[in-house]
Amino acid sequence: MDDILEIRKQSAKFHKVDLHLHSPLSKDWKNDSTTTYTSNPFLARFSLKDEITDEKLEAYANVLIKSGVSMVAITDHMRYSFGVKLADFVHRKGLKLVVLPGIELNVKINQPLISELRVHILAIFPSDISGKIERIFSAGKPSVADESNRSGEEEIQCDKIEDIINEIKKNDGLVIAAH
Repeated sequence: MDDILEIRKQSAKFHKVDLHLHSPLSKDWKNDSTTTYTSNPFLARFSLKDEITDEKLEAYANVLIKSGVSMVAITDHMRYSFGVKLADFVHRKGLKLVVLPGIELNVKINQPLISELRVHILAIFPSDISGKIERIFSAGKPSVADESNRSGEEEIQCDKIEDIINEIKKNDGLVIAAH
């Protein structure tokens, strides 16, 4: 058994990763005992209309770090700014946490038999995204409001899901089916 433990120290290391997290800006935000992360009273007061401050980013990052995750993707419904700002914050502060900005897209596929269904797609991007996330909206119809005016309920419509997937990939994103 000792030999196995020694070999394991020299080989692959496992990390705790969560690639589908919502922030206080998401319509799905929960900061209570039903989450797997410790609730934080300060974050409970964070509302959709609040400005994203370093104090709030630090509180959110501390909850994640205390939970033991090494890497997260912030994938709010139709919004991405919290993930971008958190990625920048942890980089500036040198925190031991990798944050990948992302977005959970609400997609309606205009095809018979499935046009009433909605697909949720996670689009996850490198930390140095520099505005590429907004470009993926060009693949959908109708146009979607600027992020500051989104509620998270908006949807992208397309004739083929491949159009959205290709736009995400073209902008260096990773595509994951959310549910």
